[in-house]
Amino acid sequence: MTENRIAEMMVLVITGYGAFWLSEHFFVLLNMLGEHSHLHLSGILSCIFATITVNHVMTRAIAEESSRIDLDETELHREARKRDTSSGVIGDVLQRVKATIDERDRHLRTREDVQLLALVANTILFVAMAEMIDPDLLWKFRVEILVMFLATTLIRGAMMGLFAWLSNRTDRMADINFRWWGVLTFAGIKGGLSIVMLTMIPASFQYIEMFKAVVIGVVVLSTFTYSGALLIIIGFNRERFVMEKNGESGGVLFSHDQQQSGE
Repeated sequence: MTENRIAEMMVLVITGYGAFWLSEHFFVLLNMLGEHSHLHLSGILSCIFATITVNHVMTRAIAEESSRIDLDETELHREARKRDTSSGVIGDVLQRVKATIDERDRHLRTREDVQLLALVANTILFVAMAEMIDPDLLWKFRVEILVMFLATTLIRGAMMGLFAWLSNRTDRMADINFRWWGVLTFAGIKGGLSIVMLTMIPASFQYIEMFKAVVIGVVVLSTFTYSGALLIIIGFNRERFVMEKNGESGGVLFSHDQQQSGE
């Protein structure tokens, strides 16, 4: 819709906020259609879905642009080898290549801008969380925090195990071995969404103090414990991870058979 980077960033930001607003005020749309309802959807999940969708569209666009560049480069080489080649044809191909490269570079810069915004927002979020930490409150609910931390860790491990089981049984997905199951399990540090959802709980809620302590305590525990677990997994399997990284093709991990033959 636009070739302006600033306008493109505004569209991306509006997409996220718009998805959140539409979900939280879904009943307004229903009332406009004549349905008297107070139904609203999850703004946070809608924002996540919008982010995944935009990332998919942008990644696909970058891949298509890279593919067009490769095709134009092949055509340019073919024309250059001809004796009776026309300078006009070469000029047209060069013009297409330049336009495609500019478009791809703009998409890549926009994605970098989004990553920078996400980093800044995440930093602000954790600074705010540091302001919310109350050591006495965390100690008061230490049992609840530990139980919830263990429960969420086991649930995540089970979910990643199920994902690995399904992934290993289809040819369209990369196989996931035990090492990568460990990475997937401990790479998900709980934080951002939990804090956002915590701030949406009414202050009059009876158990707000316990909820606040449990959420912050689990975030703190997962941040340090999961990071340590990841360092241990990567440290013990450094050579195998390097071998898999060097063997990647187009961002796809080694399949199980390739790993076995490589080992």
